[in-house]
Amino acid sequence: MKKYIKKIVGSLYKSNARNQKARTNSYYSAIVQANKVINTNKKDPIKIIQNAFLKDGMDSTKLNDQWWYNFIYAGDYKINKNKTPLKELESSLREIESNIYSINEWLEIYYLSLRTGLSHIAYLIQNILIKKINCIDNFKNYNIDELKIFALIGLKSLDEKITKKALSHINSFGSDLEYNQVAEFVFQSIFGKNSVQNNLIKGMIDHEYLNYVKEKSIAIVGPKPTKINKSDEINSFDRVIKFNYHDDYLLEDSLYHSERCDLSYYSGTQVELITKLHKGMLPEKLEWAVILNHGFRVGIKEKNYNRVEVRQEIDFKKFFLKNLTGLPRVLLELSMCRTKKIKIYNLDLMITKERFNNYRLDESRYEGGRLLWLHGAFNHDSLVQYQIVSSIYNNNNNFFGDKEFESVMNLGAENYMIKMQELHGLSASLDEKS
Repeated sequence: MKKYIKKIVGSLYKSNARNQKARTNSYYSAIVQANKVINTNKKDPIKIIQNAFLKDGMDSTKLNDQWWYNFIYAGDYKINKNKTPLKELESSLREIESNIYSINEWLEIYYLSLRTGLSHIAYLIQNILIKKINCIDNFKNYNIDELKIFALIGLKSLDEKITKKALSHINSFGSDLEYNQVAEFVFQSIFGKNSVQNNLIKGMIDHEYLNYVKEKSIAIVGPKPTKINKSDEINSFDRVIKFNYHDDYLLEDSLYHSERCDLSYYSGTQVELITKLHKGMLPEKLEWAVILNHGFRVGIKEKNYNRVEVRQEIDFKKFFLKNLTGLPRVLLELSMCRTKKIKIYNLDLMITKERFNNYRLDESRYEGGRLLWLHGAFNHDSLVQYQIVSSIYNNNNNFFGDKEFESVMNLGAENYMIKMQELHGLSASLDEKS
């Protein structure tokens, strides 16, 4: 197992290696091509998949031909309407010999599953990954990049022991202080320890922002449409947080979401649309804008939004290696601040179609938004997002949610991934997801 890890990890960090996005999209393209020739005699569909993986030094034949045929048919369920291949895939992953692949090779299949919309398949592979790491006796034999992967896999299973063990060994290297700082913050937040020293928090979150939320009740309001009037209840909070908020939402929100927004967290894409492409404006009464990098701060100030306080959020990508969506980012930060009460409204972590109809300046309809999201599903890992939110929510007595949000938290990680698979993976063909 060790030699396979070194082989694959080595290729991941070479300057000329394809990045995760390029690799995953290449494998997905091979799945689509294989599906197109599967009932012809022109090309061998399995050979197409083999060649795609061989470009990165990975042997796909360790999973037999039937496994890959089942993967193709499961990914194209909308067309064939046959759930037997999916059930056989699930059954095989519960019984498979995990040592056929290294940890990093299994990760390649994990990300391909997310890209294909087969979220529950990814969940089952995550179970294989955490079992493999639990079988490792001595972490001292692994390099810092391998250990970072171990820590992330541990966190995705909410395995405090593995996560802590990996972070401890990473810390002993002493060579990545920024990573260690973010990792400590994440660990304390997710596992509910709340023992991060004040100087660490102050070093990572602006003093003015800490005072802005200190001992305050906060409503976090998401984009999911609702016909339940929650405006008065939301307005009763000291602070109201929304996501990617701009002036076009005021009419939409006036009754059901409340048009109030004191503080908004912005993704890179959405704040760029506002500052560079002039689509939408920051609301007149917005007091704080939280952004991903310093460049967007300059853009906001150049548009004369001097009335808005701007801060750069903690760079959680250093730990998670990929981007987080809005709610996990907010909860990671707020769980370490001294707030009075936090309640979450109109957020369902993308398990309803309506989620995609709001809060997108560039893509306002469900089909376009959903399929675009699937292209980056490996980057916005839905299992990571769910585990962050559910752990923080369950570990903090002053965190609450509306009935819809509570129902999502009550699902548990596996049922959540099944629902994500049904909604986004099985309802679109392989061609539509291309």
